[in-house]
Amino acid sequence: MKKFIRKKKNNFFYVWILLLAAVIYGCTSKPATMADSTATPEIDRPVIEFSDTLIDLGNIHQGDTCEFDVTFRNSGADPIVIDYLDPDCHCTKVTYPDSVFQPGHSYQLHYRFDSSDDMLDVDYQRFTMIRFMSLDSYETTEYEISFKYHIDIH
Repeated sequence: MKKFIRKKKNNFFYVWILLLAAVIYGCTSKPATMADSTATPEIDRPVIEFSDTLIDLGNIHQGDTCEFDVTFRNSGADPIVIDYLDPDCHCTKVTYPDSVFQPGHSYQLHYRFDSSDDMLDVDYQRFTMIRFMSLDSYETTEYEISFKYHIDIH
């Protein structure tokens, strides 16, 4: 019986030595760097240039409908699509060509703002969040277009 207990103590000692060696090796090993061949390369995000990102509609009469266009250009190297477009109010509608936006070309977002809603603030600024996605890398970039106005209530 004594022989069996002694063997068990020796096994316990070897397990502790192995754990200690693993911890020491883990603390001294070199972390992976970007120069490693397994590192992923940096991916280009969509690059968009806008003609304007803040449009001032000035004074408008309650009930008026205002329409305007915002031009954007795909300045990146990859074809892109609009992945997400969200005007912050039901009073704003945005239309755009339902297509792939090719590099180097310009396109237009067409806005239609209806001020007939009596719940609108007299002075306000509306925002539209737009997310473009590259068709090659599936990377996205978000932009914000805004317009401000003053409603004359008569």
